[in-house]
Order: sequence, then structure tokens, then C-alpha cells
Amino acid sequence: MRRRYASRQAALLRAAERHLDGLLVLRPAEAGMHLVAELAPAVAKRMDDHEAARRAEAAGVAVVPLSASYLQAPRRQGLLLGYGGTSAEEIPDAVDHPEVGSSAQGLSVEPYLSRRRPRDG
Repeated sequence: MRRRYASRQAALLRAAERHLDGLLVLRPAEAGMHLVAELAPAVAKRMDDHEAARRAEAAGVAVVPLSASYLQAPRRQGLLLGYGGTSAEEIPDAVDHPEVGSSAQGLSVEPYLSRRRPRDG
């Protein structure tokens, strides 16, 4: 399993470098199924991570604003990106999706890796 998630993380990092440069800053993690994507400085000047998450949600993409994890004033603005449910082969196309990245409406970020799922009930 570790190799599988490491492969997915590497695919996300490569795809983000290619398609999300200037929007998000991602760094590798030692383990896990999520990465922290900090808002790039130009994006952070225009909006906070709650606004970025709202815009992603409006595009059908599920993300968590990083600042929601802080008990005190947040030190960083970013988004939590999950990749555990997406294969390494699917990630490049997901990140290259037309609604990902900069658009006329602003930022639509998380690369369709954690698509909103219908709620039960």
C-alpha cells in the first residue's frame, strides 16, 4: 500500500508542477493520502483559503481549507488535497481538467481527486 500511495503522490506532484504552477505550492510528504497545497502568493493576495475552497466546491471539487485546522490564527493559507482514492494513472488527466486552475471566475483548484460524492439519505 505504501508504494501505491507514494506513486499517487508522485503523480500529483508532477501534475501540479505542470498544471497548477503559480496557483498552488505543493511539497512532498513522507506518508499519507493527502498533500497540503499552499496558495501561491499571487492567489493569496486575491483570496483566502476559505474562498479558494468555496470556488472549488462550486466547481464540484471537494477540498478542505488548511486554515480550518488551526485553533489559533492560521499561519498558512492552503488547501488539503486528497489523492488516496485516485489511481496514479488517472491523476495527470484529473489535474489537467478544464475547470482546474485559473478561470474567468478565479481559482478552481483541487484536481478532481476528491470529487464530491452524493450524500446518503
